[in-house]
Amino acid sequence: MTGLDQEQVDWLYEQLAAMVEWDASTGRPRVLPLYTALVMVLFALRQNPAPDVLGEVFGCGSTTVERYQDELETLIDMVLSPLYEQIQAQARRDAVLVDGLVVPIGERAGIEGLFSDKKGYCGQNVQVVATMSGRVADVGDPCPGSMHDSRAFRESGIAAPQCYAP
Repeated sequence: MTGLDQEQVDWLYEQLAAMVEWDASTGRPRVLPLYTALVMVLFALRQNPAPDVLGEVFGCGSTTVERYQDELETLIDMVLSPLYEQIQAQARRDAVLVDGLVVPIGERAGIEGLFSDKKGYCGQNVQVVATMSGRVADVGDPCPGSMHDSRAFRESGIAAPQCYAP
């Protein structure tokens, strides 16, 4: 459901539990325990279901879902940002893989350059840098789908100033 293995979820839970007092002795009790709320937020980040669907699956209301997402996504970002920076720094020293993909978005009125002749549909060109082990190290800003990968790599902001390749 979350895209993480059990050890990774447990580790993330331990980090969050040390950062936040989830079950305070005063005030209104939380609807979900921290671990369940964490799994719900990770599931939401991976699958992007509507809050009312998440509420049905996890046994709470959609406003509770949104409140927990606002609170926990910020904390998850605080925990994982240093790890992301380490991966990015390592990728700058090691060989990396760079590839682009056209993400289909459909036609948008008034926006030019989205149609990719190569792919045959409208989309945005997204450039991804990954380590040799397949871990994502960076993702560039989306460019028009008609843009060639080499130009999109430069214009997406990931080509400079990092200099990924050794």
